Amino acid sequence: MQKGDIVKVDYELKIKETGKVIETTGAESAKAAGIFDDKASYGPMPMIVGAGRTIKGFEDAISKTEIGKEENVEIVPKEAYGERDAAKVETVSIHEFRKQDIELYPGATVRAKGKTGTVQTITPGRVRVDFNHPLAGKTLAYKFKVVGKADKPEDKIKDIVGMHYTKPEEFGVKVEGDSATITLAEICKYDPNWPPAKYKIVGDIREYGSVGTVRLIEEYVKKEAPKTEVKTEENKQ
Repeated sequence: MQKGDIVKVDYELKIKETGKVIETTGAESAKAAGIFDDKASYGPMPMIVGAGRTIKGFEDAISKTEIGKEENVEIVPKEAYGERDAAKVETVSIHEFRKQDIELYPGATVRAKGKTGTVQTITPGRVRVDFNHPLAGKTLAYKFKVVGKADKPEDKIKDIVGMHYTKPEEFGVKVEGDSATITLAEICKYDPNWPPAKYKIVGDIREYGSVGTVRLIEEYVKKEAPKTEVKTEENKQ
């Protein structure tokens, strides 16, 4: 694999110490592990090799593999989410959370001091929060396979859309020379998640999609009025 290649990856991720599956791109694997989400989309995950958007150990493994070859790799904390740091477990005033009007319980994910953490304990007036990444200190075991690589500009653009947004198959893509024209999916017209995703998509297309100009088109097609039957003397009888 070369830096900047856009590939699709099937994978299953376990915590080595427990053998528990915590992520997977396969629906059946998710069901077997008891983590299936009927609102999630399952299937190979598109990613850009060398873009630094996944943990270093996994990205290095992907860059060294071959298309279609199943691999197993163990990634130590240094190459994953780092070692646990006791200094990142802090006590926060409960008033910080009352202002946010959120429910507190051990295990809840919260935002405080500009950081995201996990509630450990709750005592009168104070909350103990672990700001370490949930997988800090864990050795991760990946089973994965790169199932394909996008070569055509149209395929690269569709995969980039899939990295940042939903339903890439509903986007129309046409590439002519150095320009790409993208007809937006219907959902983009009313989805508040589209505007922030748009800028990420356009940026990646210009950097990795083999084009320099990106045009986004919203289509509003007038529906034809239903045809009415014209009655004649003959069909009245």
